Amino acid sequence: MLFEKVLFGSPVIILMGFDMRPGNWHALHRLPHVDGQHRDRFIPAIEAMASPLEGAGVTVINTNPDSALRCFPFADIDRLMACGDLAAPFDDVWLA
Repeated sequence: MLFEKVLFGSPVIILMGFDMRPGNWHALHRLPHVDGQHRDRFIPAIEAMASPLEGAGVTVINTNPDSALRCFPFADIDRLMACGDLAAPFDDVWLA
């Protein structure tokens, strides 16, 4: 999903809802939760994308400060949306 955005030329990817915490957050999942899948599979796979995305000039921003995914900078979603041009520098919106 992240690399699709790059292929379509997006210079900025905003992650919303990427908490990477155990559990399923809606009833539409067909498979049961697997212990450790976020920690052992999902987070390492996304972390492996961080350097190639940065090297490609893509800015990835995580808008969930409670996310277990810590490899991208964080920003407040409301302040981000108020920026207007998300391709412009917006260092003042980083949370950490």
